[in-house]
Amino acid sequence: MSGNLFLQRQIIPEGMELLERRFSLLRIIHLDQPVGRRTLAQRTGLSERTVRSETDFLKKRNFIEIIPRGMVMTKEGLKLLTGLNEFMQDFLGLDQVAEFIAKKLGFKKVIVIPGDSDESQQTLEQMGQKAAMLLAEFMRQYALIALTGGNSVKEIVEQFPQGERFPEVMVVPARGGAGRNYNIQSNTLVGRLADRMGGKYRLLNLPDMISEQALGTMLKEKEVHDTVNLIKQADVVVAGLGKATVMARRRGMSEEEVLELEALDPRGEFFGSYYNSKGKIVKNNLAVGLSLEDVKKAKEVLIIAGGSSKAEAILSIDF
Repeated sequence: MSGNLFLQRQIIPEGMELLERRFSLLRIIHLDQPVGRRTLAQRTGLSERTVRSETDFLKKRNFIEIIPRGMVMTKEGLKLLTGLNEFMQDFLGLDQVAEFIAKKLGFKKVIVIPGDSDESQQTLEQMGQKAAMLLAEFMRQYALIALTGGNSVKEIVEQFPQGERFPEVMVVPARGGAGRNYNIQSNTLVGRLADRMGGKYRLLNLPDMISEQALGTMLKEKEVHDTVNLIKQADVVVAGLGKATVMARRRGMSEEEVLELEALDPRGEFFGSYYNSKGKIVKNNLAVGLSLEDVKKAKEVLIIAGGSSKAEAILSIDF
């Protein structure tokens, strides 16, 4: 936070709180339009009376319009919100947070979005939008993209700009399938992303966790062998990361195995590697597709993760 902003926050804290409140309302209206007052109150935790007062203020200044279906953003409001986004990065100290995380974890670039994606779908959508814009930039340079599954990666796919077309780009799953939720499986997301950006794709119809013997047998099949080899050549890897025990269960570990893992005090999981709070790998699992070593060889790695529940997991990852 700049010196001037710090002084303003000290001398007129109520003004800063008002700014944060109106910024939050504008963001939600923009992402969820048309939206009603009751929904805004639920999303922000404000009373309906406060929401009515604030939205009346925004309407009088032509930043929003109220139509029968709810509130929508005007062109003037969108201009204001665009300018506020950059200002709020400084005001909330998010650039400093991003710089700290990048330095601690050794990342080239970190983008921090205001909000908690555990509590706000809008925050997750914004994360997806930012990541999707970066992915579109990578697609202008590279031809082979590998995706993991997961809710956060799903949001990148859903937010990918539909006007962008990349017919020469191939999308592949980074790993085999994990868990039972079809909507967030890597194969599902690969197909959806390829449809959105007009590209090509290849699927890997194998579970993520598989015995070494079974994997050896499957790799004798030409189609499987060729697909796995292709995946390992990915230029760009797009991935989420998760809480260790949550991911262990999603990948099919028994409760006994989870208890053994918990004894190692893991915090985060990334490509089958489980990390403790000091960034040390305490357990590795054999998996189909990209290994951690393969990920390190990629030209670009785009990781999306958020929510207060994942804070420890994010800070534990060191690759």
